[in-house]
Amino acid sequence: MLRVPTHPERIRHIALAALAMLAACNARGDDGPVTVSAIGGPPALADPARGALDTPARLMLDATAQGLVRFDASGQIEPGVAERWSVIDQGRSYIFRLRDSEWNDGEKVTAAEVVKVLRRQIAVGSRNVLHPYLTAIDEIVEMTPEVIEIRLKRPRPDLLKLFAQPELAIFRTKPPGGSGPYRATAQRGRSILLRPAFDPARSPDEDAVEPTAAANIRLIGERAARAIVRFERREAQLVTGGTFADWPLV
Repeated sequence: MLRVPTHPERIRHIALAALAMLAACNARGDDGPVTVSAIGGPPALADPARGALDTPARLMLDATAQGLVRFDASGQIEPGVAERWSVIDQGRSYIFRLRDSEWNDGEKVTAAEVVKVLRRQIAVGSRNVLHPYLTAIDEIVEMTPEVIEIRLKRPRPDLLKLFAQPELAIFRTKPPGGSGPYRATAQRGRSILLRPAFDPARSPDEDAVEPTAAANIRLIGERAARAIVRFERREAQLVTGGTFADWPLV
């Protein structure tokens, strides 16, 4: 599967959902991790409030730090950090109830921390690329340790789609990390290994099964030429990112 998006908005449709589908694929002839070449710099957890993210950084954030909601494999909205939500006051108030989630160090994710992260992304001076589309947000408040409310100045029907973007992922900087669904375990140069995270909301009746190596993802940030060569050698299952300028290489 070789994809070279021609517009940044298209990148969001092939982020975590594409990686998850590849990790679940049985057509590969090996038992190792899925390898994804993302055109750009080395994968790193970066703060979207400081500026636009390249493709490796977006995938890294999307994989390790889900938002209040997220996209499923078909591009539909599904629960993320929030297990459910309701829209009231004629679309001017969104109330989210958080699910049991853990940071990468095992501490529980609280409403206060979620509010802090989101306020930073919408604050005056934020360089988040979604900032111009979030002007309808009036206030983000903690109602209880498990519930937050987002109050709007006016209805915004596509708000959930915005909150599913990596730029609005729930993560913290100290120690850096999010709540999954993947954990960054080992980084070597421009390559990082992502492993499925333990789900604290798992039913006690479910057996805890250690993920196999085939469920892991190796994310590599590199130049378009190297990514395409890697794909042609069957050393990667997906190439993503790039622009029209990279198309002649294909």
